[in-house]
Amino acid sequence: MAQYEECDCDVCNVQLNSKTVRFHCADEACEDDWDLCVECFSRGATKPGTKHKPWHAYRIIAPVERPLFAPDWSGDEELSLLQGSEKFGLGNWSDVAEFVGNRRTKEECDAHYTTTYLRSRKYPLPDIDANIPYEPEIFQTRKRRRIADRAALQKLPPPSKSKPITSTPSCHEVQGYMPGRLEFEHEYENEAEMSVKDLEFDQDLAENADDEVQFKLTILDIYNSRLTRRADRKRVIFEHGALNFKHNQAVDKKRSKEERDLLLRTRPFARLLNSHDFELFSEGLLNESILRKRVAELQEWRRMGLITLEQGPRYEKDKQHRLLMRSSSTNNSNAGARYTKPLEPKKLGNPTLSQSTDVQLLSREEQSLCSNLKMLPKAYLSIKEALIRELIRTGGALSKKSCRGLLKVDPNKTAKIYEYLTQFKLMTS
Repeated sequence: MAQYEECDCDVCNVQLNSKTVRFHCADEACEDDWDLCVECFSRGATKPGTKHKPWHAYRIIAPVERPLFAPDWSGDEELSLLQGSEKFGLGNWSDVAEFVGNRRTKEECDAHYTTTYLRSRKYPLPDIDANIPYEPEIFQTRKRRRIADRAALQKLPPPSKSKPITSTPSCHEVQGYMPGRLEFEHEYENEAEMSVKDLEFDQDLAENADDEVQFKLTILDIYNSRLTRRADRKRVIFEHGALNFKHNQAVDKKRSKEERDLLLRTRPFARLLNSHDFELFSEGLLNESILRKRVAELQEWRRMGLITLEQGPRYEKDKQHRLLMRSSSTNNSNAGARYTKPLEPKKLGNPTLSQSTDVQLLSREEQSLCSNLKMLPKAYLSIKEALIRELIRTGGALSKKSCRGLLKVDPNKTAKIYEYLTQFKLMTS
C-alpha cells in the first residue's frame, strides 16, 4: 500500500494522491522515489542536483477504475475510503465521504465499509477472490449518472428546519401531553402514587410482621392494577391516533352533524377493538346510517305519490321552498304581533255547582246547601272533614263557637254547615 501513499511532485511540489495520474521513475540510478505530475513529465522537467534524467524508464500509476469488492465501488474509491478512515477515524463518515468524493454520502460509506470489511467471509480481510463483472462504458455511465443526480439534489433548496419539539405539556397540539415521555400532565387515576409514596419494608421483623407485609403487598397489588388500567387507556389513545388532534379535527369537519354524533356514541367500543377493526366498525355504522336515511327518503317519496327517481329532486326542491315560505310567514306574523294591542284578560265568573267535578259526592241536601252558600263541593267536603275530625278529637264536645275559630273561613258559612250537620244528626251539639 506504500506506493499509493500521498506524495508531492519532486519538481513543482504539487500534491499527488490516489485520484491523480503520476509517473514514477523506474531507473536504478534514482535511489530515492522520484514522482512527477503529468505536466512536469510532459515537459521533461528535472531538478538540478538530482540523478533523474528525462530518458529514464518510468511507470504510470493511475487510479484503479474497475470495481474490486462491490459492483458500484471502484478501486480508487476503495483506497480513498481506507485512507479517509485512517485519517479521520472510523465513525466520522461525513468527513470520510467528503474525502472519498464522487458525491458519496456518509450512509453509503458506512454501509459499504460494514459490508465489505467487517462482514467479509475472510474477515479481517475483504473478499479478494470476488469476481466482479466489469464493463468500462457501463460502469462509467452509472458513475456519471450518479454524480449528476447527486449534484442536482444539492442544488435544490434545503428543507425548512422545524423547531425541535420539547417534551413539555405546552409544546404539543394536545395540551398537557409530553411526547418525549409518552405521559400526560394529569394521568388517569393521577393520585395512584399517593398510596405507595411512603411505603417501606423494614428489615427488622416484629411479631406482627407477616400481617404488615401482607397488608403492604396488597397495597402494591392495588397500585399495580391501577397502573394497568392507566396503561390500557394510554394504549387505546396511542393505537387509535387520538393525539393527532389537527388531523382528526379536519376529518370531522368533512362529516355532517349526524355522522359526528353517531361516531361520538361509538367511541366507548374503541377499548374493545383494535384500530383497524374499529375503523371498519365505524364505517359500517356510517354506511348503515346513510342507507337508512336514503330508504326513509324513498319511502316518503312513495307516500307522496312519486313513481320515478327523477321526480325526487324536484319534490325535495319544492319541499324546501314550502318550508322556507312557511318559516318566513311565521316570522312575519310574529313580527306583526309585536305591534298589536295586548288582549285584556277576561274576568272569570263564579263557577256553577254543575260544573264542579265533585258534585256527585254530595247528596241533594248538601248540593242545595253549597248552592246557597256559593261554595264548591271540594271546599265543603274539606270543612266537613275538619269538623268531624275535631268532633272525634274532643270526644263529641264541639260547640258552634269553637267551630268558628277552628277554620279560617267565613264564620257564617261555618255556622251554616254546623247547623246542617247537627240537623241531620251527623254531629251532636
